[in-house]
Amino acid sequence: MSKVVMRDQDEWDDEPKLIDYLSAQLQSGRLGLALGAGISKPFGLPDWGNLINAMFKIAGQDPLPGNPMQQAEYIRTSTCGGDVAKFLELVDQALYENADTSFDALRKNDTIASVGALLMASRRGSASEVVTINFDNLLELYLAYFGFVVHSVSADIHWRDASDVTIYHPHGFLPHGQPTERSSDIVLDQASFGQTVGKDTVWRQVCMNMFRRRTCLFIGMSGDDPNIESMLQESRDTHASRNHRTRYWGVAFSTADDDLLRTQWQNRGVYYRVIADYDHDLPRLLFGICQHAAEKSMFS
Repeated sequence: MSKVVMRDQDEWDDEPKLIDYLSAQLQSGRLGLALGAGISKPFGLPDWGNLINAMFKIAGQDPLPGNPMQQAEYIRTSTCGGDVAKFLELVDQALYENADTSFDALRKNDTIASVGALLMASRRGSASEVVTINFDNLLELYLAYFGFVVHSVSADIHWRDASDVTIYHPHGFLPHGQPTERSSDIVLDQASFGQTVGKDTVWRQVCMNMFRRRTCLFIGMSGDDPNIESMLQESRDTHASRNHRTRYWGVAFSTADDDLLRTQWQNRGVYYRVIADYDHDLPRLLFGICQHAAEKSMFS
């Protein structure tokens, strides 16, 4: 019998019990995914800081001191003169200049394969909704290669589509080689974050709707995104799991055995799971969730 409620810390720290619980959530259609830059780095895409440095380099400028949000605002307003199209083109160039988005590269990567496995429709259940703070379309490309219908949502006001998987891009969307499909703007600099963080926007409602109703797996997220941070705090107090007094409403996977990060995530109701690496240990866990759910479905 799978665990429906996980109230004790010891249960969450027990890997077989954790996999059993998450596989039950997958079976019931209650698993959701939230992705950050960590999942795209193996394909040559930069993290936040390196993206900004690459933008300065392409623009022929030396990086200015400051945090990435301040630097991005300088590039938007000064380097690009406030021209949104020019700014998006610069971000796109910096994002993909060293990227390998070929199917050969995608199919050889166990991390994206294990994420894809959770999303692929099956009798054992699937996670059909993803929130990603990445601008890229690597996950869309991977799923499309296998013939899955994917709906990429980059506009706050949108129709629901009859798709296999819906991928929400609340910070914007810059798909590789598809300039006509770009978002009208992106959230990257201090001003754009200031317009979204803590505000009751349509995007916030969309993301919160997923966070509140699902057990969410946070993959490749550093925990320093102020927009996601504000949603985590609200989700802790309004998540459906509170009805059953489940200790955590989500799981954040990280390679950093860091007490500060652990405290930050777990104070917001998200279990902090340390993994050895993204290349082998994380896929082992995610594939394990899929396999355990399939085994239980065979005998149910």
